[in-house]
Amino acid sequence: NTMRAPLVVGLALFAGMAGYGLSFLRNTPQALESNSEMRSVAASALNTPSLAEPLVGAGASVEKASSALSFKNERPNTATMTDTADSSLPPETMPLAQSADTLVAAMRAGSRAATLRLLRQTKLCARFRGANTTLEFALSAQEAAKSPGGGGLILSMPAKGDGPPPTLSGLVNSSATEVAANAAICAGFEDPQKIVEFEAQWRAALMGEVDGLLEFSLNPAIDAFHAYEQADRIERYRERVLGFMHEAMAQHSAQAVANLMHAYDPGWVPMHIRGRSSNSSPMNVFLDSIKNPEPLRQVSGADAVLAYRYARLCQAVCPEFPRSEAEVVAQRLRGELEGAERERADADANRLRAQHFADAARAPWIEDIGEQREIAVSPGKG
Repeated sequence: NTMRAPLVVGLALFAGMAGYGLSFLRNTPQALESNSEMRSVAASALNTPSLAEPLVGAGASVEKASSALSFKNERPNTATMTDTADSSLPPETMPLAQSADTLVAAMRAGSRAATLRLLRQTKLCARFRGANTTLEFALSAQEAAKSPGGGGLILSMPAKGDGPPPTLSGLVNSSATEVAANAAICAGFEDPQKIVEFEAQWRAALMGEVDGLLEFSLNPAIDAFHAYEQADRIERYRERVLGFMHEAMAQHSAQAVANLMHAYDPGWVPMHIRGRSSNSSPMNVFLDSIKNPEPLRQVSGADAVLAYRYARLCQAVCPEFPRSEAEVVAQRLRGELEGAERERADADANRLRAQHFADAARAPWIEDIGEQREIAVSPGKG
């Protein structure tokens, strides 16, 4: 029992700090079974000799450049964008540890292809590192549960909504699958302060790329535990995020609309407890205590009129799941607003629909960011 309590608490804290559930981890039918096999996957991914050293110089140069340059006065779409040198970029299949220096240099020279590739691959590799951490943690807990002092440790993880809670073996299998799937690209790549990831988000947003606009706005590579070190990132985010979100909406992003609705909603409920049955279990009490708003909401602040405007717009342009949420938000806020406020918000929603969503075209919905991380929407259908 002395070993059981700390591990249960540790797993609870791990789940809460990771945003609960690690939604990017997916189970597959070919799940690996033994701890030794799992550990070999993690170890080989992290210690591949041929991939261990290429980014040492890149990491230092990126950090130096980031501290020397300020982008806060740049405006969207002013970054020079060129594809003239993109044919000379390293192959897509080259490990990021080996290609990062070349890609960063090309990105800073204005290469759209290099910028979007870094945007995509740095996010993938951040997930890969998270999966490695999850795998090691879950394997340690699994071994402790089987030890003589483990006392039959039970994994204390909350369920999503009314579904069953995840199992420890499921967490091990899904994280091992994630590690194995992305080791070829991500093993050996280090970006501990997410310097490269943030710069790729920022430059892609300045280029007006909808993926960059949404990744920067909804999934910023900013670490709250390093707020003083990353003050320049926070300043850029605070100054530009609402403009970036509206630019994404102008590019037919229903995802931007749905997230603006949640950002302004005075009755917002954190995603990790939304739709979950309420009870007084220790885990649910713990989760209920974690109500830190996401970055966009921290900048926007609550505004019932704006939340109602975007809820009404989302009812018209969003895919099924966020549209059903929008109906709930609109119904709840309708009674809180004065008649003139509702009329103005409805008129604004109609204007934005005519301006940005007149036809069926929608920007692709990006998985794993914003308030609808779990929704699966086919590309091009918003």
